[in-house]
Amino acid sequence: MPDWLLIVCAAFPPTAAAVVGWWHLYFARRDKRIAEERQAKAEKERSECEKELREIRRRSLQNAPYFTLSETVLARIEYRPKPTRVSFLLTTSGNVLTAFREEVTSDMPDGTDVCLLVENRGADGLEVSANIDGRELTIFRALNQDNEHIHIFRYVFATVLRSQTQKISISFLGPSGVRDVHTYETKHGVRFLRRIDPA
Repeated sequence: MPDWLLIVCAAFPPTAAAVVGWWHLYFARRDKRIAEERQAKAEKERSECEKELREIRRRSLQNAPYFTLSETVLARIEYRPKPTRVSFLLTTSGNVLTAFREEVTSDMPDGTDVCLLVENRGADGLEVSANIDGRELTIFRALNQDNEHIHIFRYVFATVLRSQTQKISISFLGPSGVRDVHTYETKHGVRFLRRIDPA
């Protein structure tokens, strides 16, 4: 308590108790407000750190699949469309988008399956499901020896959507046991793929 206030309290004893009470009340409220502000700031910083850590984990190649365009050159790709059946995909076909073909053929009829060759540069996900703007998109793993990192994104071609930007949502259970959804951007019937969430 400042000296001038002590002098006032000594000169006017009846008001001394009230002055001291108000003085203590003021500082108690001030200290409480400062403590609450510090706590709110600390909680906000902790929340931001946790959010940033979650994003780092989502981007981590050890915790999630990470698909990119495949540059691997193959004449054909073996894959399993059903558990009991093995099929072959000729990479020279007009509906197969590889390093040799940037876009499906101009006379591609509606309803044709488009196959986009990609590589998983991240971890293998479990219980993987995908869609392209809400429509079915199937992901197959290549069975070729030494090329098991190659996958096929297969979706149905529609002429009205040709070259339009679309979003692919891939839901999976990561190796850490966390379920997540990653979003990619592609162009219908065009060899283009970019992950946008997490960026």
